[in-house]
Amino acid sequence: MKFPGFAPSLFVGIKRNPPLTKIPRMISFIVELDSIKLNEKFDMKHFWKIAKEIVVLTGLSIIIGYFLLVLVHLIPPHLIQKNIQQTAQIMKQEGNSPSIYAKRSFLENFSDADAFAVTFNQKQKNIFINALEDFNYYLGERGNNRGVEALWETVQGNTKNLKTYQHSQEWNGFQIYLKPLLIFYDISDIRYLCFLATQFLMLLVCLGISRAKQHFWSFLPFFFAYEYFAFSLESMSVLLNTDICVMLLGCLGILWAQNKPPIWTERIFISIGIFASYFSMFNMPMITIGFPLVLWLSLSENKVSPEATRIKKALLYTACWLGGYAFMTFFKLFMAKLLLQESSGTFALAWYTGIISKVSLLDRCQQLLSKITEVFYWGKIRYTLLVVLILTCLTLNISTKKFIRTDLEKILLYLGVAYIPIVWIFILIIHAQMPWTIFLFSISIYAILEGLWNIFLRKSN
Repeated sequence: MKFPGFAPSLFVGIKRNPPLTKIPRMISFIVELDSIKLNEKFDMKHFWKIAKEIVVLTGLSIIIGYFLLVLVHLIPPHLIQKNIQQTAQIMKQEGNSPSIYAKRSFLENFSDADAFAVTFNQKQKNIFINALEDFNYYLGERGNNRGVEALWETVQGNTKNLKTYQHSQEWNGFQIYLKPLLIFYDISDIRYLCFLATQFLMLLVCLGISRAKQHFWSFLPFFFAYEYFAFSLESMSVLLNTDICVMLLGCLGILWAQNKPPIWTERIFISIGIFASYFSMFNMPMITIGFPLVLWLSLSENKVSPEATRIKKALLYTACWLGGYAFMTFFKLFMAKLLLQESSGTFALAWYTGIISKVSLLDRCQQLLSKITEVFYWGKIRYTLLVVLILTCLTLNISTKKFIRTDLEKILLYLGVAYIPIVWIFILIIHAQMPWTIFLFSISIYAILEGLWNIFLRKSN
């Protein structure tokens, strides 16, 4: 009997290595984590070293970040008045979240309107308090009608009958570049600058990956995952651009640190977490850990062994990111409560996690499944391309007749990272109601493609 394409090699592989004989070995790998001993003594010295790094780096970031916020709040509001009015007029004509007409891509300008309003609004208080007190106005009873309409009313001075929505717990670090830019440009030029910045950084990352792995096409999984949700277009949103830039800078940091002592990689992941919290906090912080972590797994395949050691290091770097992110976040909440008597941070956490709305476990699963279905939907051209690319990678790997147990173990590592968006959305379930939340699954796509592509590159060399 003849089989088309790569089928003969598939059946030869089954004949030589019956998959059932591999199951106990795979279970052994998953349960025992290979070389990791359960009774291994915990390295408290290294733990305290990492904790010290988190405290020092976060402390320095808090001082520098607060100083920069104070500086930009010294800019008089009248210097940005003209461009903020032009921005509000442009956004009013667009409406909230207009389509870019590029296969369901949209411009996330609702949050951008909030960002411009926060940057423009300033109460007549002590400059050191103004640097922390961020707010915007909203229409309606519950603040559902913020965004573009509220920004327009704000710049027109019609705020007497509006209510305020507090963002003081977030510090909104994006102001350190947005407010100076508004002196010279309106939103149309700022979007263009955002686009150029991310395109330049993305190009550097792609070139860095090709150079680091000594194979020109090594950048393909990263590039495809980046463009799966058209990040080149979505980067024109100021707030989404911030998270994308932090992610790209994090990837460049990982590329730079690959031949440096491990402490530098730890510092980079800590710094990425700090920056993600400082600049936006609740938008798309997961891409700032997902992409750099997948990239590190890819670069470390031939440098760190056995696989269980890579698992251990991946968990350590995740903890470094989480430590930087959490430390900065809770300090901001503490400062808002201490200096401004604002409890909006606690409310925001309770709201995002679904505690206030009492979201049940079943509802969480249903909303998460709905988002996953939206990401992997056959009717979209991007999903068709993804399936074709995955099948191509599988075909190339199977045709080598060398698909072995270690390959499966490596794929398991990447699949672990692929679950990051699922865990994040399940916990912060309110994100499931936001249209840009599906962008987080670019992490999953990158992890899957990178795992399969690396196996092929390793066998083809």
